[in-house]
Amino acid sequence: MSTVSLFRKWRSQTFEDLVGQEAVVRTLRNALSSGSPARAYLFCGPRGTGKTSTARIFAKALNCARGLMAEPCNQCSLCRRIADGSCMDVLEIDAASHTQVDKIREFIVDKVHFAPAEARFKVYIIDEVHKLSTSSFNALLKTLEEPPAHVVFILATTHPQDLLPTILSRCQRHDFHRLTPLEIRDRLTLVAREEGFELDERAADILARSAEGSLRDALVQLEQVATFAGLSIGEEDVRTLLGLAGRAAMNDLVSAMAERDARMAMQRLDDLVRSGRDLGRLSNELVDHLRCLLLISVKAVENDLLGIPPEEMAELEEQASSLTPARIMNWLKAAMDLQGGARDAQRARLLWEMMLIRMTVPEVDLDPLEDLRRRVARLEAGYPAPRQGLPATAPAPSPPEIPGPPTRTGRRVPQVANRQTSPAAQPRAECPGPSDSSPSGRSPGKTPKGPPDAQESPSKVLQDLGWGESVRPAPEKPLGFGPSHPDPAIPAPSSSLRAAGSSGLSAKDAWQRLLAFVKDRDRRLHAVLVEARLNGMESGTLTLTFPSNFSWHFERFQKEAEALDAMAREALGEPFHLVATLETVAVDAPSPRQEHRAFVHRAENLFSGRVVDDSPV
Repeated sequence: MSTVSLFRKWRSQTFEDLVGQEAVVRTLRNALSSGSPARAYLFCGPRGTGKTSTARIFAKALNCARGLMAEPCNQCSLCRRIADGSCMDVLEIDAASHTQVDKIREFIVDKVHFAPAEARFKVYIIDEVHKLSTSSFNALLKTLEEPPAHVVFILATTHPQDLLPTILSRCQRHDFHRLTPLEIRDRLTLVAREEGFELDERAADILARSAEGSLRDALVQLEQVATFAGLSIGEEDVRTLLGLAGRAAMNDLVSAMAERDARMAMQRLDDLVRSGRDLGRLSNELVDHLRCLLLISVKAVENDLLGIPPEEMAELEEQASSLTPARIMNWLKAAMDLQGGARDAQRARLLWEMMLIRMTVPEVDLDPLEDLRRRVARLEAGYPAPRQGLPATAPAPSPPEIPGPPTRTGRRVPQVANRQTSPAAQPRAECPGPSDSSPSGRSPGKTPKGPPDAQESPSKVLQDLGWGESVRPAPEKPLGFGPSHPDPAIPAPSSSLRAAGSSGLSAKDAWQRLLAFVKDRDRRLHAVLVEARLNGMESGTLTLTFPSNFSWHFERFQKEAEALDAMAREALGEPFHLVATLETVAVDAPSPRQEHRAFVHRAENLFSGRVVDDSPV
């Protein structure tokens, strides 16, 4: 192998030899053929995509002894001297090493007006131009705006967003994109063949993908592997040197996550660590693997997937068929969060273990935002939110009722006792019934006092007063929720619940079996499904109804209908279809006058007083 590094030896010398970047090459060739190139160019893009190589090729084409041509000849003395960096009229400056304004004035501003010594154009190639200071940019600004006719500037950067707008507006910009794995693989195969060593096809694929679009990085890794493995480079050699686990290891790890087997997931991770795999690269592999599963699960077309061998593609399709896109995206988000912390070797394994436990243990696989949505939905619907520390399915004890004062219609309004009242506490004295002789229609007796939360709701007061009989209050519901706590305001299920399917299961048994299966497979879908009420089953169709205050769950059910049908088919052993409707309840809003009278009535009960004047303020 040559003593010159492969990435320097195989640097492109002509536009024809440049890998990728067809749009940039075509534009520059047309500018050369027209004989009127621009005075300032900006080449921007990721590292290793050919920015500096293109700048040198363009400089050779500008100054070639054969004249302005679409391709340099690489035979004349000027082309050869520009290629080896000895031409005094083509100056390549590293901005990272010359950030001071004095250096820019010394190398460019003070000498730019001198004519070229031997070439046709004086070319300034400023690499990593975003490293220049603001003062250096200001010193260069006037020269870029009105350069001499014999000067061409070529600025190269990986961070164009860091450049001043005044610099960007004076340059002709060309964006270099990342190379595809297929382009990098073909180039690596050519280099390996010319250098005289054998490169396995799978090894070339791994090197091309690990380079992440940078041909220079791929050539550096190829040279490193060739030094390690010799003249024959295999797939295992590349994985060992780069610390990669491989597609099979990722399949096993994701399968353990899908089965919620924490023990197996930890064992797979320990095997990878013991074999010397780098946890930082392992996190990148997991993200790439989950990304492929996500694209396959939604049947998306992605060029990166075309390079996967058929046997690996079949395994990915089989694994993706058992997972929902929502679950894969949840894993993908956790894996991307892991990427940043996995670079720290001291805590990388701990972060990996925490992520795997979160994905495999249902008790800790909680989404705080999802829980917050559920609590807010219950509060907006008028139900009390579950208290922290209480199980969601435990019903709250119903507070005892004590008789309240009679209403204007002669009926007594029940009052809810304070939950914190001791059982041994004596009940307060209550006032006698109203007297017709009293000014307010009430006797001067004492009324029971209680906290505000112990009073009846305004809508119930309106009903007791005879105003707006059609007003229907929100039903009282215990802290727990689900099918085990039916809402008294909702009609009971029809007799079709006792109908049996072709498997012999009753509707109720099929529903309970489906709930248990979905809870084990996807707890978030179970949280949606458990809020529904079973109406019946007929001809392989389960009919459900969501209460009117669970519209968000109904919308989520519609989005996940296909996944739920698949789970039903798997859980019940035969094709089943779930159909749901959203219950609607018509409520007549009370008038402002009715709300005012209800408020006055509550004030009478709360302060044990009588009404002197109830005119609205």
